[in-house]
Amino acid sequence: MTYNHESSNTEDIKEKNQKKIFSENLNKLLQDREKSQLEVAKDIDVAPQTFNSWVKGVAIPRMGKVQRLADYFHVEKSTLLDEPREAIEFYTAFKDQKDAELAEKVVNNKSLANLVDLLTQLPEEDVSEAAHHITQLMGLRNKK
Repeated sequence: MTYNHESSNTEDIKEKNQKKIFSENLNKLLQDREKSQLEVAKDIDVAPQTFNSWVKGVAIPRMGKVQRLADYFHVEKSTLLDEPREAIEFYTAFKDQKDAELAEKVVNNKSLANLVDLLTQLPEEDVSEAAHHITQLMGLRNKK
């Protein structure tokens, strides 16, 4: 069996980078939501030492724990796993969490973002009419 040293180094670099990204995103959420490591660790039923290893970028949790964190913070898993995006900034810009979640949905869904863009171009009186049509469309879909 031949060992590919270059491939191993590339994987090590990718793993280190993933840990760093996760750590930065987790720390940002902790700071933005004013949560302590201990508080979140208890709430998601994880040992404080384990949680601390995630915060420091020493380890990265398995997908089940990533999902628990995402559910806890009301974000998509990608908010924790992917390169930091502007979407995570919504949580500092918006005081209401529902508004922040809605803003993140718009950022993460191109069709939804295009729709919002179109709506912002309408005169104010036409926005209400557009909302009425969308509500009717939803009613038709719910009847199916």
